Amino acid sequence: MTVRIRSAFGVLLGFTIILLFINMEQLVATRRLAKQLLNTRQMAHLSRDTTVIVTTSIMSSNDQIKPDCPMLRENMTYLKTPSLLWNNTCDKSSCFQSSEVRWTMVIFVKSAATNFKRREAIRRSWGMLRYINGGRFYTIFIVRQTSENLSQSEIDSEAEMYGDILQIAMPESYRNIPFKTLAGMQWSSENLPENYLYSSADDDVLIDFEMVQKVVDANYGRKAKKQIWQEYPIICMYKVVRESKPIRNKSSKYFVSKEEYKWPDYPQYCLGGMYSTSVSVVRQLFQVSLQQTPLRMDDVWITGILRQQINMPNEMVIFPKEPTVKRLSTSGENFAENDSGNVWENTLRQRTSLKKICLCEYVQRRT
Repeated sequence: MTVRIRSAFGVLLGFTIILLFINMEQLVATRRLAKQLLNTRQMAHLSRDTTVIVTTSIMSSNDQIKPDCPMLRENMTYLKTPSLLWNNTCDKSSCFQSSEVRWTMVIFVKSAATNFKRREAIRRSWGMLRYINGGRFYTIFIVRQTSENLSQSEIDSEAEMYGDILQIAMPESYRNIPFKTLAGMQWSSENLPENYLYSSADDDVLIDFEMVQKVVDANYGRKAKKQIWQEYPIICMYKVVRESKPIRNKSSKYFVSKEEYKWPDYPQYCLGGMYSTSVSVVRQLFQVSLQQTPLRMDDVWITGILRQQINMPNEMVIFPKEPTVKRLSTSGENFAENDSGNVWENTLRQRTSLKKICLCEYVQRRT
């Protein structure tokens, strides 16, 4: 009897050991499968975020933007988009066809919907420039929707004639200023090659394109030839602000509450008259912006706060030794007649160091 019990116990023990072994194998297999699924999911996320990861040599591996992070803001809706870059008769001119293009800059000019005279003044002055010493330029105007039928009709005519209007579905207000800049960043991220240059500018500035061309070439040298930086820097074409504090006075137009920005100092940033960088950097800044509440001071927010969040150091915020942009003081009818057109053309014609320039005569057709 004892022998039988021992025998039965031995069989039961052996069977239990076998079951345990099978369960262990199943557990290992389950863990292996779970690991494979996790890797597959990570690869899927990686593939969806290729643009950010491939082009983001500034960000560290721990700081990459996660595709499943909650977004505070959806992409903006366009009412009109520019066709200038693809349907431009000026690019077919003999001047441009015989020119060697080393780089392309698209300048996004923030303009109020009713600033028709300013946009015309730019089109008849520095907006005419298409090529200078190896650099190609396009100028796009960013406007918001308007509730005035007459104003919208004018914008429709501008868009049809020039193909240089990017209009967003957002009403005009001071608090919404950052969204004009973000619209240009969004459209650039969606439509332009990463090696194109992006510029943000105001519609009351005069641009010295010879200086712009020299500054751009010099910083391409830093990035490509000397390989000091992995990305193109942010160039403050107007002014750089190295030290400043938020204005806490509620009566000021530039008031910023501690709820909006709690720190006592702003980071180094470009003053918004005009600044430039690569579309690659703009894409990174735009992706980060989707997870942030915009600060009304859009130049501080984009070239300072968001720049820090992609780990771009202060050393990569460049200010040229010579001024490249002048802010115009007048407005209205005198802006077009006295400041923008004549001053720019006279300055351009006096330059002796310009090897070759191409102007776009298409914008002169409207009278």
